[in-house]
Amino acid sequence: MFLMARTTVALFLAACAFTASAASDKVSISFENTGRVPLGVFFVGNETDRRMIDSQTMTSDQLAVTDFELLTDVLNHNEWTVHKTHFHHAFELRSADFQFRVKVTVYKNYHHEVAHLPYIIMFKNLMSEETDGGPNSIELKHSNTGYVWIHPEFEEAHASDAEHFYELRNSDRESVAFIRLMHGHDEL
Repeated sequence: MFLMARTTVALFLAACAFTASAASDKVSISFENTGRVPLGVFFVGNETDRRMIDSQTMTSDQLAVTDFELLTDVLNHNEWTVHKTHFHHAFELRSADFQFRVKVTVYKNYHHEVAHLPYIIMFKNLMSEETDGGPNSIELKHSNTGYVWIHPEFEEAHASDAEHFYELRNSDRESVAFIRLMHGHDEL
């Protein structure tokens, strides 16, 4: 099942790369710290480019892409930030105590069955360790439609429109962050 999930993600990314348009790839994303400890926001570059690199044949330029990260913000409780970004760009959120780590990536939606939603937002649980004898899962609340658990090293993708709120919670169901997408790069 794990291999199937990786294959599905690879096919998804290939389709996104094929259908992405440089002229219309502008999107903004906001992050709000709703947790008890400061939250670091890291820009980690183009996720599709990173995933498409073959580790057996990578060049030194490609190696730099695989571990690129730029600390953009440290948010205290109830502080927020907005980033003007593009499709395929990813951000990692890490709590100051390192007990919460997630990657968020935005793609253009290419699924015909939900064509009215312009975005795909993907959340990846970066935590591999166990906590209290169980998996260190993330609870994702997607607007008012429901909740889903994202298990360690797994991803969850949602078709989305702008102004759709996502709440990330730790394994104890404590709120850590709110995330939302906004159309384009309007002045803020």
